[in-house]
Amino acid sequence: KVSSTSPEMAIYAILLHGETMQGENEIAIWASRFYSREGNDKWSCARAKAVAGRVRQEFSVSKSEVDIPDKKFARIKSDANTESRGVFRIAKSRLFSTPKTVCWLHKSKSICTLICEEHANVLLAANQLGMLANSISTHFGPNALQDAKIINGRPEEFHMLLDRMMPSGHLQYLTQVDATRELALLANVLQKSKS
Repeated sequence: KVSSTSPEMAIYAILLHGETMQGENEIAIWASRFYSREGNDKWSCARAKAVAGRVRQEFSVSKSEVDIPDKKFARIKSDANTESRGVFRIAKSRLFSTPKTVCWLHKSKSICTLICEEHANVLLAANQLGMLANSISTHFGPNALQDAKIINGRPEEFHMLLDRMMPSGHLQYLTQVDATRELALLANVLQKSKS
């Protein structure tokens, strides 16, 4: 059994960003959270934009029919062309003190991205992204992944959802039943706080 504090379970950051550019070559970061001291330093915005830009490049490639052979790159494209996933690695650089693994999921008009430690359990991270995207749509409404204003208008709820799904920035083994239970608990907490 893998301990919840092992590097295979650690999430470095989560990003929610648009699939298209905002303004001149500007990536629209809808929401983000870094789970490390390094991630929350003065370079956090540059890190988020760099990763989102690379994800956007990977997503653009996955939308095309061109197959690029690259051992460091993987993508899965759904038949319906409504969802795509990908995984890539980031080398140690001035923005990252250690190599990272990045998993991303495109759904609707947004891309959910997990930046994990280098040896993260990629299948678990991919499952977590799917559960998170479904939970966002369930909690905030079916248009939440199409309009940044929906999530940006309720940031506390978004971060509470992250706390339920990925406590302390760790990957969790979740089933759909688990995700539904966490959403119900979140709804209960929010209802109590309003009364």
